[in-house]
Amino acid sequence: MEENKKHPHSGHRQRFKNKAFDGGIEYWPQHEVMELILMYAIPQKDVNPLAHDLINRFGSIANVLDAGYEQLRDVKGVGHEVALYLTLLPEIFDRYLASKDTDSVVLNTPADCVNHFRHINRVREVEEFYIFCLDIKKRLIKTVKMDGGLSASISISLSSFAKEIAFDACKSIIIMHTHPGGDPQPTQSDINSTRRLMHSAMSVGVRLEDHVIVSDKSYYSFLKNDIIDDMFNQVSALFNQRIHIGDKIDE
Repeated sequence: MEENKKHPHSGHRQRFKNKAFDGGIEYWPQHEVMELILMYAIPQKDVNPLAHDLINRFGSIANVLDAGYEQLRDVKGVGHEVALYLTLLPEIFDRYLASKDTDSVVLNTPADCVNHFRHINRVREVEEFYIFCLDIKKRLIKTVKMDGGLSASISISLSSFAKEIAFDACKSIIIMHTHPGGDPQPTQSDINSTRRLMHSAMSVGVRLEDHVIVSDKSYYSFLKNDIIDDMFNQVSALFNQRIHIGDKIDE
């Protein structure tokens, strides 16, 4: 019986991984980092040509990982599993960053919120919605990414929203959502939704401090633009009069 032969690339892979472990990858060319990433997605195959193809096609590792599933599938040699793996990596990185040093994050200003968001995340091609839960000293104690957004076609469930913030340590919240198009100015739908969410927060004894809209290069703060205080007074009056109308306060 013929003896089992080692795969011709097995030695190269192990040397490559040892090189990364021993010296780090900070100064590696981008195609080598891409090759290392692909080694964990494609077993027993020379992935060096594919690494070069991906960097040549998209220009950088960041652009490869930010590319959509369908864009990646258009590259010869990228199947379902590889495309899925590459698109999930940024999500894993985001979870890693979001879970670090939460106790040390204090959100006193809109700029603090934006800086924290850009540290743990990025503006993607679809609208996303986040809740920052704060304690009495404005320290971040919980970050929630809600399903959906605030666009006309996607709405946040008020009951799910209230459930996420209804715990003793949460004294106030800041809500944030992204505008992928580049313009952070609020739409009328954004303003109406903020009223609803403020009303919902009041129902569980939590104050909505600000609504920050983030685009790729700028942001808009309801607090900074003197909207939030007037809105709080209006919603408080409605809350005191009609406590169950959180889904109808568009006027």
